[in-house]
Amino acid sequence: MSLLRCLHDPPAPPGDPPTVSVVVPTCDGGPRLLTLLDAVHSQGPGPVDAILADSQSTDGSIDEARRRWPGLRVYTVDRARFDHGRVRSEAVGLARSELVALFSQDAVPLGAGYLRAIAAAFDDPTVAGAMARQVPRPGADPGIRGALLRWTPPASSIQVRGPSTSADPRERMAAARFDNVGSMVRRSVVRAIPFPPRPFGEDIA
Repeated sequence: MSLLRCLHDPPAPPGDPPTVSVVVPTCDGGPRLLTLLDAVHSQGPGPVDAILADSQSTDGSIDEARRRWPGLRVYTVDRARFDHGRVRSEAVGLARSELVALFSQDAVPLGAGYLRAIAAAFDDPTVAGAMARQVPRPGADPGIRGALLRWTPPASSIQVRGPSTSADPRERMAAARFDNVGSMVRRSVVRAIPFPPRPFGEDIA
């Protein structure tokens, strides 16, 4: 049984389908959600297929988002039944494009070329997903800054490794990691291999 229930899904605009869809699970996202959506819709070129999976927000952010972006697609999910893996997999399946960007509600893409830059990874047909480096907000706690630097280091320090056979989850995470705070996936791959049901950490799982 589906977790997502349609709240607002306007028809697709005429013309070619969008190059990229965007999926954001949200709950009372407030101004940060609106900042994210503004950044996403400013990417261009052409319209953005944006999908919100909303866990019964009560802060008015969904109504304001629909007012600003009439083409926004909104699906609701019961807070008590929310599951990070299932919700993302179902929302990706609803996307109108093959490439689907995934964000957390408080992440904001830097620069006007973010979606084009991360989509370039898929020029290689063997790529199933790509994740962005996370940059701390100005004034962020030093502990958070250090954690983000270790989790998503600069590209110059990343090494390609083979699959890990270790039973130690820390060693396996060092060999292969993924993070849906800011990522992009192929819709066809997620349909074939959905994110596993998880209350947290569906991306690394």
